[in-house]
Amino acid sequence: MRLFRDVNVLVAVHNKEFPLFGYAASILSLADNKRFTIFSRSICLAIVFYFAEKKVGRLQRNKKFLYVQTTY
Repeated sequence: MRLFRDVNVLVAVHNKEFPLFGYAASILSLADNKRFTIFSRSICLAIVFYFAEKKVGRLQRNKKFLYVQTTY
């Protein structure tokens, strides 16, 4: 099954926004299941990239995104 994730899901997980965090994390965890393919637009990643820099600074943001890039 193909799923499209919106930027709100990514931002909720990144910023740990409650009560959305649990639901958003559940959606992202579906990526571990082989039955699901999760898609996202590149602009969504750019928005999360922006929020990450705003929250933790450029150096930490680069470390986090390098980890995500090598993990997935």
